[in-house]
Order: sequence, then C-alpha cells, then structure tokens
Amino acid sequence: SVTVEHAYFGVGRCSPFDFVPTHECATTMRKNNLLLRSVDNGLKVFCRNDQIGELRRAANKDKDLLMLEFKVFPRDRRFAQYTSPIAPNQDAILYFDSWRAVRDKEGRLRLHGGDVVTADFFEDWRSPLIQTAVTAKEAVIRPFFIVNLAINDIGENLPDGQTVTVPQKATTYYLNFASQASYWKYYFLGDIASRDLFIADLSGAMEFTRLGIADVVNGKALAFLSTASIPMQYIPSQRFQLRENGAMGEKVLIKRLPNASVGQIHKEMIKQDAVLVSEMYIN
Repeated sequence: SVTVEHAYFGVGRCSPFDFVPTHECATTMRKNNLLLRSVDNGLKVFCRNDQIGELRRAANKDKDLLMLEFKVFPRDRRFAQYTSPIAPNQDAILYFDSWRAVRDKEGRLRLHGGDVVTADFFEDWRSPLIQTAVTAKEAVIRPFFIVNLAINDIGENLPDGQTVTVPQKATTYYLNFASQASYWKYYFLGDIASRDLFIADLSGAMEFTRLGIADVVNGKALAFLSTASIPMQYIPSQRFQLRENGAMGEKVLIKRLPNASVGQIHKEMIKQDAVLVSEMYIN
C-alpha cells in the first residue's frame, strides 16, 4: 500500500488522489492477477496469499519483471498552491521509487530519505525515469508525482520450492508533504485606517510590521505584514487580534482576524526575495 500525508491537513491526513497505473503496470497486474483498490489518500494492491511466493521468486530473478508504476493526480486543483516543494519549472515531476525507501522510527517505509518530500525528487518528464510513464500527449496534463514500486522489495527472499501458507504482512509505503508557507498581509480600509492600530498574536509567536498607508483598488488602506512566513493549514490555528492604542490603554477592535486563504496568494518581493504573500482586506 501507499498513503500520502500532508502537514496542511494535519498528522496522517491528506486530500484524495487518483492513482493511475501506467500501461506496463496495468499489464503486469493483469498477468499476475493483482487487484488495485483506492483508499482515501492512497492505494492498496492485493494478491492471493498462495501467489506471494511465486511473485517474489519471479521478481528476484529479474528486477524489471514486476514493477508497479503509478501516475498520481490530486483531486484538489489547489494542491500545488499549498504544497512544498514548488516545481522548479513546468517540465518537472516528482518521482519516487521503492529502491530509495527508508524505514522510519515507527517501522514504516518512507519513499524519501528526510521527514518530508524535498525538491531533490524532481525529474524532467523527458528523463529516462519518467518518459515511459508520461507520453508527450499526457505531458499537457502531467501527474503531480509518479511512484514506482518493486515487488521484490516486499520482504526476504523465499527459497525455491517454499510455499507460503500463512497471511503475509503487507508492505506499507508512505509520502509526507510539507505545507507551503506565506507571509500574511492585512489591509484595513475606511476610517479605521487612520487610527493607532496594531496586531497582537494571542500565542505570542508572531509579530506584524506596520507598513503604513498603501494604495489599493478601493482607495487607501493601512497595511500590516507578518515578520515571518506562516505554514498554510486547512484549519488555521492562528489567533490574531486587531487592537488600538488609546488614552485608556489598549482596546480590542476585532477579537479574531480572518485567516489566510489558499485562493488569495501571490508572489511579492520582500527583502530582495520573491516570496508568497497571502492578502486579507478588512473594511
């Protein structure tokens, strides 16, 4: 089995995907009576228990004989917007194979060496690793990543003639994606923009810089920018308040400011670096 996890959704969760077998994979599965079933955030491949020994022996004789390769498409069209790493160019596709899998502290097999997927796994879709999986016609709508699994990675070699008579423990692989991070920028429009405002983080972890009055589509607005980027979350945990300095001390104007949305992100130059910025407008 293969499951996909993502920090954007929380521990052990992710949005659904379509795992599409390549032509060669579909042929291999059909010839060997393998059954493919989709799960919420991954796939499972089944075989009859009495076939395991023969499948392993065949794979150990020829590593290229039993490879299962899948093209993976996220159903969420915004998946790339909140997922790290960002593709370096339009021809890059993430590629994972079981030969590089590592066992984590919990005993699970992770298809990348570090805790999360990195840009090291990007390949050009025309590279030898990928070109058999993605044709020129399919390159217009490319998979987000490709996963290639070898049957002989399942476990220890079985001696010739040995018959498997007990259920075998499934081999479970997984991928873990990090969330993309963005700077949060708030614009306050209308009369409130002229007041002595500041943004407070109830957790004390984040600060905001007052940028002053900025030109916006609807006129002028008072702008604030977070001092660091904030990882995107499906359900944001941040609790920012808008407060005002007054003669009687601080006054809370908005108990909880709106959180950033994946749909309101653009690139902006900050300290000579092009970074992602999430904008929020409050009138």
